Amino acid sequence: MTTSCSACNKDARTARPRVGNRAQVSFEFLMLFGFLFIVFIALVVILQQRSSEVFDQNVQNSQLAVGDVMVREIRYAYIAGDGYTRDFELPMKVNSWNYTMKVVKSLTAPAAAVLIVSVNASSNVVPSTFSLPPQLTQTWCLPAATTTATIQNIGGSVLLCIPRTHQMG
Repeated sequence: MTTSCSACNKDARTARPRVGNRAQVSFEFLMLFGFLFIVFIALVVILQQRSSEVFDQNVQNSQLAVGDVMVREIRYAYIAGDGYTRDFELPMKVNSWNYTMKVVKSLTAPAAAVLIVSVNASSNVVPSTFSLPPQLTQTWCLPAATTTATIQNIGGSVLLCIPRTHQMG
């Protein structure tokens, strides 16, 4: 006679898994974790690259904003005619960055001048250049303590005074 022992017949569900099954589960977990880690690193690199591009674009936009103000003031002074004088404020910093500007003679048209604006925030951004009207005949500078620029039209010639704090060497 055979007796059945309930303790002797173990259900397959309660049986202890073989060591190979646990190793396979661990290997699959490590594969999944490794894949997700690689995807995460790729996303971080892409986001860092994009944020660098956005930063450089902000620097470029800051340079353009300062240069546009200067060109607009020079044109207003010329259009207003003889005797026009105006003081206007230049910010000490643009978007918390120092900037410099310089008026130089144009290499392509010696009678004209070029305004170069450079924001000192990123070495990846080329300084912005602005062609100035030929009526700008002279620039001079004020002491470094001021941020007020002065523009004058004297006999049809526009004179511009840029504070020393914003001038390039």
